[in-house]
Amino acid sequence: MVLVPAAVEGEAQPVPAPKAWIAPPGPESWDAVAARLASPFGEERAAALRSLELEVLREGSVDSESRAAWSAYLLGIEDRLAARLESEGEASAAADSIQDARRALLRMLRPIFRAEDATRMTPALRDAATRIDALAVLDGARDTAVTDYLKDRVLLGLPDERRDVIAALGNRDDATVSAFLIDFAHSSNNPDIVWACLESLSRMGVPPQRAGVSPASLTPEESRRFAACTLRAAQVLQRNGNCDSAVGLYQGFVSLTAPSYQVRAALLGLSACRYEGMAPLLLGYLADANLRDTVLTLLPDALDGETASALRETFDQLPPGSQASLLGLRARDGQSLADAAVLAQESPYPLVRFTAALEAGVAPDMADAYEMATRGPRPLRQSAFDAVFQLAESLPAEEAKPWLYQLLEDEAPSWARQRAIALIGERGDESDLERLASMQLPDAFGRSLTLAFDKLFIAHGDGDAAQASAAALMTRTTDWTEVNAVLAQARERGWAMEELLQRSGFPTHWTSDAGTVVDVGQLPMVWPKPPVESAPVPEPELPLVLEPATEGEPEGGGEPEALPARASLATEVTLPEWASVFVQVWPGDAFRLRVNGETKSLSEPDAISGGWSRAPAGLKPGRNRIELSTDAPPAEFALRIVLRDGAAVDLTRQRLPDDGLKGVGAGSPRVRAIIDTIP
Repeated sequence: MVLVPAAVEGEAQPVPAPKAWIAPPGPESWDAVAARLASPFGEERAAALRSLELEVLREGSVDSESRAAWSAYLLGIEDRLAARLESEGEASAAADSIQDARRALLRMLRPIFRAEDATRMTPALRDAATRIDALAVLDGARDTAVTDYLKDRVLLGLPDERRDVIAALGNRDDATVSAFLIDFAHSSNNPDIVWACLESLSRMGVPPQRAGVSPASLTPEESRRFAACTLRAAQVLQRNGNCDSAVGLYQGFVSLTAPSYQVRAALLGLSACRYEGMAPLLLGYLADANLRDTVLTLLPDALDGETASALRETFDQLPPGSQASLLGLRARDGQSLADAAVLAQESPYPLVRFTAALEAGVAPDMADAYEMATRGPRPLRQSAFDAVFQLAESLPAEEAKPWLYQLLEDEAPSWARQRAIALIGERGDESDLERLASMQLPDAFGRSLTLAFDKLFIAHGDGDAAQASAAALMTRTTDWTEVNAVLAQARERGWAMEELLQRSGFPTHWTSDAGTVVDVGQLPMVWPKPPVESAPVPEPELPLVLEPATEGEPEGGGEPEALPARASLATEVTLPEWASVFVQVWPGDAFRLRVNGETKSLSEPDAISGGWSRAPAGLKPGRNRIELSTDAPPAEFALRIVLRDGAAVDLTRQRLPDDGLKGVGAGSPRVRAIIDTIP
């Protein structure tokens, strides 16, 4: 350690000695290193490259002398590899490994490269396989010597090398480069070289007009490239703060002949430059569907007080589409451009009235909503259909039904026509039965039409016909909300509830050792039902039944566990072979579970499982009995089994919450086929 006098009074301060570094091997070793780096054996080559890279990182970045020494070492090895490639031939088996080694060396060279070694990069620049890596090395050295060397390569290189070097020159912030590229573009007869120069110039903020290129004599493809170069130059000028020059270039694209994507880029650039005439310019493009979103995004920032006031005064003179688009905007002062509540009542245009009603939060007129739903702008149709159906539910039935029938006759989407049929069924009367029956509706509306008929019969039909429709609807649907709606109507009409439930295939009560516990007809929803009688029920499984709890034989033999008197439900499943499953119950905290006579412990329900509980069980070949018991039957419940693939089989046919529990087990395809048929 060396001691030097302190800068102030006191003791001398220690100065750390320069870090020592190890010099690279001399030229006599370069051939051997090159041979290892170009080894045909991948593992040997990779190990040699890793070892060299570590040496360069450790020793070559200590100071300028170490960088110079190790840079010369890497360039010397690169020369040996280039000579080896020339000797072997580019088509030889060793060519790929040699080129891999050269590219790796160039990547190691980047952090320690010196500008004075630029001329030694010529072999790597000439070779297309290493040119990109060589240019990356040179790009990191922003020295005038490197810039001059690249200019020389443009003058002396072959055409493909010239194009790549010209592209690299476009990344250099050097005033002499733009003049050089302009001159070279004028002197070249090769169109590819000329466009390479123009594209590099654009990245430096120099538009092609500065190079003397006129768009009048260009082909369509050349015009596209000319526009791209101009926009790129404008964006560079804008980023560099030269907005006056950028605005002049952007203004060349705000014309009716420019493609929308170019106009969009120009509008965004002009907005970033705070162009004073922005508001009138944007309003001119408001009617263009391809640019409307961009205009509406930029317009609020451009609407100063004076422009906003002028726009409010002339608002009713704008086209309807422009008025509708501007309704939701606010000027810089926070004020809207028009009174939406007034326009919803007084505008002569349905589009404006409907949009204004939505903006003002008032109910639109049914005629306007229908017009927008069937013939309005596509982005608006979904909200217009929603408004039509909401109005149809709230208006008196005699006012709503003509619009619903009009939807059936017009070319409305299928889903909208099905919704109209359903609403007619809910809001119609006996006169609608004959009218619906006479309409020639496509077969695709069969289920919706049938449900509508059922609902009309239930509400307005007489005697047995109405009850038959109620039973038919309850038999077809698996949606308990629809069934409960039918039951509510049935109670209002004084029908025999137990008879109706039995006709539609529903169990009518829970049973227990102590007798009937709960009458299903008094519950807020119906209980699980067996398969529809008309649907085929594959053997050998049995339908879901409700019956008193009984003692089953445990799988392991011995005495069965006794069940106390309580409400219970049992179902039986017949399988061809053993299956490991989960039995899942919802809600899990309301039931006790027994499988084949053996009591199972249900897991605790939690938020992740959605309230479901489960217990692992082995189902045996033949008949398996699953029993649930409870002291107080809940208003809703579900029972299902889950195989290895996680697919749930709902034994109660209820649409209840999904759960996060994943099934595991060893269910075979034969078991899967059987269980998939359980209703």
